[in-house]
Amino acid sequence: MNTRYTPYQQGGGRVDIVQALDANVYSSPSVVSMGAANLDANPVEKSYKYVNPSDTDVTLNLTMTATGQDLTEAPAGMFQLNQSTVTVPAHGSSEVKVTFNPAVGDPNKSVQDYKVVVKAISSDNKTFNTIIGATKVEPLVKVKLQTIDRNGNKGFGEIIATNLDTGKVTQIYQNLGVDSDLLLQPGRYSVMGTVQTKDQIGLGFTQDYTLVGEPMLELKYKEDKTITLDARLGKEIKISTPKESEQGGWHLGYRRTMSKGTVDFYKGASSAIWDHVYAVPTEPLKADEGTFSFEFDQRRYAPVIKASYDGLGGSIPLEPVGFAPRLDGTRNLKAVNVGKALPEDLSGKDISGKLAVITRDASQSTAQQIKTLQAAGAEAVVLVSDKPGIYAASVKRTDNIGIPAYTLGQEDGTALLNRIANGPTLINLRGIANSPYVYNIQLSYPDVIPSEVVDEVTAENSAVVMNHYRGTKGKYVGETTSPIRPNEVMITNVVRWIDTPLDREEWYSTGSKFPRMEKMNWLQTVYPVLTNIGQNVKDAMWNYLPGDKREQTWLGAAIGQSQYMNAYREGDKFFIQNHEFGDSEPTHWGDFFLPVDDSNVKLFKDGNLVKADKWFDTTKPLAVSPEPATYTVYMDTKQSVWSPLSTTSDITFTFKSDRPANGKEDLALLWPRYDFKLDGENKAKGGITDHFDLSFVLQSGATPDMQGVEASVSTDDGNTWSTAKVQKIEGGHYTVTVKNPASGYVSLKIKAWDANGSQVEQTLIRAYGVR
Repeated sequence: MNTRYTPYQQGGGRVDIVQALDANVYSSPSVVSMGAANLDANPVEKSYKYVNPSDTDVTLNLTMTATGQDLTEAPAGMFQLNQSTVTVPAHGSSEVKVTFNPAVGDPNKSVQDYKVVVKAISSDNKTFNTIIGATKVEPLVKVKLQTIDRNGNKGFGEIIATNLDTGKVTQIYQNLGVDSDLLLQPGRYSVMGTVQTKDQIGLGFTQDYTLVGEPMLELKYKEDKTITLDARLGKEIKISTPKESEQGGWHLGYRRTMSKGTVDFYKGASSAIWDHVYAVPTEPLKADEGTFSFEFDQRRYAPVIKASYDGLGGSIPLEPVGFAPRLDGTRNLKAVNVGKALPEDLSGKDISGKLAVITRDASQSTAQQIKTLQAAGAEAVVLVSDKPGIYAASVKRTDNIGIPAYTLGQEDGTALLNRIANGPTLINLRGIANSPYVYNIQLSYPDVIPSEVVDEVTAENSAVVMNHYRGTKGKYVGETTSPIRPNEVMITNVVRWIDTPLDREEWYSTGSKFPRMEKMNWLQTVYPVLTNIGQNVKDAMWNYLPGDKREQTWLGAAIGQSQYMNAYREGDKFFIQNHEFGDSEPTHWGDFFLPVDDSNVKLFKDGNLVKADKWFDTTKPLAVSPEPATYTVYMDTKQSVWSPLSTTSDITFTFKSDRPANGKEDLALLWPRYDFKLDGENKAKGGITDHFDLSFVLQSGATPDMQGVEASVSTDDGNTWSTAKVQKIEGGHYTVTVKNPASGYVSLKIKAWDANGSQVEQTLIRAYGVR
């Protein structure tokens, strides 16, 4: 730590000399800086003078007090005066020396600012003070941090050194192949993080990650330390699942707490390339050394592609090219060597309907090579690396790639090319474009990283949700699912894009070794707009228990204002928080924040406008009168990118309210709920007389006593309307009859009211489509 001196501060103001108004003597200067020194520094000596402008000699008796910034008394002997009395001659001055010895006291004591007050009492009982400031700089330990990757080379580390006594965190990002030299204060530490094994001989990709470190080590003053974190000691994390699966994304980390030191480290990766993850085992902590837990979460999917030689077996480790179309089903294709996909390589070759095997060409983009083969009629492409090591590639969505493409490392690619050269080669391909299942796994191992991290997902330790993702064919929708651990403060995720429509079975598990489903929450988010993940739809957080079953639909009609709305009255204030986007699930919600989206809200009391804004906000409660009144809440939205449905929607709630007897109650908002029978693209059959179910629920979740329902239908986006037949059936449900057009969309207008004076009117332009 650099030396420094700051005039002593107390209570926000500077402490200056305190001096009797009629004193005959004063000190110069009145505030003295001793500067800063560490343990190894020699004692620091400074002097100041007492000045006597009077005609008489003055004798002063000196006493000294010294306290640290924590208001504790400084160690005895740290500060010393060279004399306890001094005589100051008339019209003269006398010097007093102060010595500061930083070596006195606890050598491990962190940096301290000290305030020394020298009280001078004159022979005529006048008193004044001289203030002296000094800083003791903390001692530092020289630490060399070495990381070794799984190949035995100097690794690339992302390491956190946490002082468990003070809470100070030092983040270390190593340069590849270079040890880190650190200066850390003495104390007890956790030094842990990930070491990446780099593909130095190839294209520079990270081959794998290893969590490694020391949950507890002590740094002592004057004892330099070398810390070696060796990824070669890591054990692979292995999780088995009921159905065949491969890694699709993970977070690797730990939680460490002790005294003032806390750290929650989580490193994530989203690519299936990093399908091997490791952790180095640790020793258990002692009873007084705080807590530690090893944390790992992962999402596992059905294998995207499996390839083998026809009739010969032997797996070919293909990796999909990012954002290229995926094969769905099986193919048996003849493999053809097409060089680098240059014009001379294609000359005279028939590759139509075949598997084109080419070698990476640095002078061409991946997209260029694939599009050349696509134009020549290839069924699929395998790109072989021209260098040793890992090979991953991607194209842009705007490249308009229309055939599946895969990468293959140089060693395996050379074997494939040699087979082709030796005769006809058939390749069996089995692809799954959209995984019909996903395993969401969160593991937490208390106290240690065990010698073996092997766990399993089973029906007995899991909950299962059947998710239906709705959307136009060929339209990608993003999705993330985050485990929310106890005391979680931040989550990070990478969006995974799926081609809609898709029905998918999603498992949630905390494993078999240390199951804790009852302590876990899960948050799922869907991103309907490919170009902006800021436009997203969230579900309420769910806590699942083993054996739980649930089914839900994402982006399903009817789309409009979210029913997941915080709207209540407390005393004489309304608290309302609305979310502009909702779908067929009452717990789904999304907010409009971007200029491309438009929303408006209004609140009326007995027909008089109380509030108009873009949205309601519970942090800005709305004052209302205590007496009974009729209120109207109006909300509308306009959007063009979230969904092709409900491009314009509005809803108006009318309800009665007065001061609640119990202090707080939900507003009596009456919500419609639609049960359309639609396909995965939110479409019904065109040109027929159709029916859908309509029911209602209050904001509180209670079932209302309905008195009337009306419905209108438009097939020209609301320009003209016709009355729809509404028939009441049992259980508070209604059947609405609609004549679907041959193509296009059906728009709806609903009006309904209950026995307690609550009413709702909703208009949905393009409520659902027809095919």
